[in-house]
Amino acid sequence: MRTTSKTHEEYFAALAEPRQGELRALHALIRESAPDLAPTMEFGMPGYGRYHYRYASGREGDAATVSPASNKNSISLYELLRAAAATPPAGAV
Repeated sequence: MRTTSKTHEEYFAALAEPRQGELRALHALIRESAPDLAPTMEFGMPGYGRYHYRYASGREGDAATVSPASNKNSISLYELLRAAAATPPAGAV
């Protein structure tokens, strides 16, 4: 869903049921599971936590660590992993 919402509440309020309720439930679950990730709006989607990225080319910016999104036929959940967290533990295959 493309949106110009500035807050999570505006984003959720623009959705029809049952999607609105589903996204609100996901919001509550994320807030309960990861209370340290501050709510944010990134790229028109509700987000939680901030991650600053920098490419080898020098391009850099900020993105949400976790972002749910309402799409036409589904709900997507996007998450960014920090490079250190994405490295498999020693001995992992």
